[in-house]
Amino acid sequence: IDYFSEYHYQEGDFRGRTHAAMAGALGGGYTFDKVMWKPRLGYEFDWSPGDPTPGGHFNADGTQKVAGNKHRTFHNFYPTNHAHYGYMDMMSWKNMMGHKFQLKTFPTKKLTAWADFWMFKMDQGADGWYHAGQGAMPGRAASATNTDRTRNLGKELDLTATYSLYKNVGLMGGYSRFFSGAAIPHGATTSDTGTAQTGLSDDDTNWGFLQLTVSF
Repeated sequence: IDYFSEYHYQEGDFRGRTHAAMAGALGGGYTFDKVMWKPRLGYEFDWSPGDPTPGGHFNADGTQKVAGNKHRTFHNFYPTNHAHYGYMDMMSWKNMMGHKFQLKTFPTKKLTAWADFWMFKMDQGADGWYHAGQGAMPGRAASATNTDRTRNLGKELDLTATYSLYKNVGLMGGYSRFFSGAAIPHGATTSDTGTAQTGLSDDDTNWGFLQLTVSF
């Protein structure tokens, strides 16, 4: 049995507003070490609440819209999200909820293969959908007016394997597919997003890679 948990809380100032944001993760798994290939079944949950009113917390007449006037979008300070929320780099640890189910196997001493299945959605419909580079996806930036946008972003399947050629030389390859959800509409302006969908498509996406790793 293996398990982990992680939690972060931030305070500060953000463009004249009090910044108070958090992010958390927990997960665990079980390895059947007496079964062929020693399969591991795992689960992970990642969460970072978004900002319910990203356009500001005051109405046009100056009255307070939300008590506390706080900016709640987490600042993801990790140098990369690539290894944490799917290999297709669709997600950042900002305004998100992610469930990961994993099956990992060890067919030989040199070969490791695993499958990750992700389910993604935005925590707050008004806040943006942020990719691995922490920027907002085209057409899915934070919205001050559309606070009830659909939050289901989609699912991702990652199939990955590593093979040790020599002591310090290895191969890694994989195939991934992102299955678009209802929060990724196709075409022009829609009532759901309120913004033109330039550069955004609801087509499912495929991606693959093969790399050689040399360590010194």
